[in-house]
Amino acid sequence: MDQSLINEFTQMVFRLHKVKMFNLVHNLNTREVYTMLRINEYKKNISQICLHEELEEHLSVTKSAVSQLISSLEEKGYITREINRDDRRKFELSVTGNGLELLEELRNTMDFIIKETITRFGEDNTRQFIGLFNQFVDTLAIVREEELPR
Repeated sequence: MDQSLINEFTQMVFRLHKVKMFNLVHNLNTREVYTMLRINEYKKNISQICLHEELEEHLSVTKSAVSQLISSLEEKGYITREINRDDRRKFELSVTGNGLELLEELRNTMDFIIKETITRFGEDNTRQFIGLFNQFVDTLAIVREEELPR
């Protein structure tokens, strides 16, 4: 395989990472944003409480990583954690008023950036890019599941 293609691919990944789409508001990282969105979505759409275990599964991270995310968001005042009334070993998670304001600000910012990017890049190019990118990610997932050389 052509080494320049490998180098270009690596460069593209670093450029994409450097853009930091979700670090637009109050220096939240991507996982913190997804955590808040999931907690809020869970309460709105499912009409139930969001528990620690659901975040582990949804974010595909360890219990320790979820605990760190929750602690960080709680320290920033964006979520609350209360002991579950039915099972005192579990916590119920909720997005605070400040967290909801932040999510709204983030949604507005992201909507603007996405719409403007699609306008400039073109709708046809965007659809083609999404299709290719999804195909690429699916391929990457398959390769990652296979045994890697040691």
